[in-house]
Amino acid sequence: MHKNLLIVLLIVVLAVTANHSARGTTDGPITSPVIVKKLVVRNHSGPIQQTTLFTPSQTGLFRISIYMTEITPGNAPANPWMLFLNWSDDAGSECCATVLGLSTVGTPPFAYAYFSPVVGSANPPTGMVVIEAVAGQPVAYSVDNGAPGTTGTYSIYAVVERMM
Repeated sequence: MHKNLLIVLLIVVLAVTANHSARGTTDGPITSPVIVKKLVVRNHSGPIQQTTLFTPSQTGLFRISIYMTEITPGNAPANPWMLFLNWSDDAGSECCATVLGLSTVGTPPFAYAYFSPVVGSANPPTGMVVIEAVAGQPVAYSVDNGAPGTTGTYSIYAVVERMM
């Protein structure tokens, strides 16, 4: 009887170990990303100086999803609003990554931001960035178009998720 119990126990241990290896998980269960910050800026006019989006408490990999839309068209067709990110990773301070460009005179069906070398093209929104951010160092954003006195309003929506 003890021999049969030992064989059954051995089979169970081998089955659990094989299932764990087949899933490829060695660091624990797979979990969904955790939202660490949400940002909503509605009907803003003018530039936004460098502003802290979040400061990570642990170094890790983060996905930042951003959507911008032109609410009221402005007066600077040659100068799109550019959304920039700044952060620190293992290499040091990373500066001025352009995430999105938004036409200051955009109207539907093209009143959303995109990033493309061809300004004014009908490309889909692409405001998603994955970064490594160092604990205690702020991740910041800013918006500018280099054209003082630009009129019009825009909105920004962002979600920051911790990936690992």
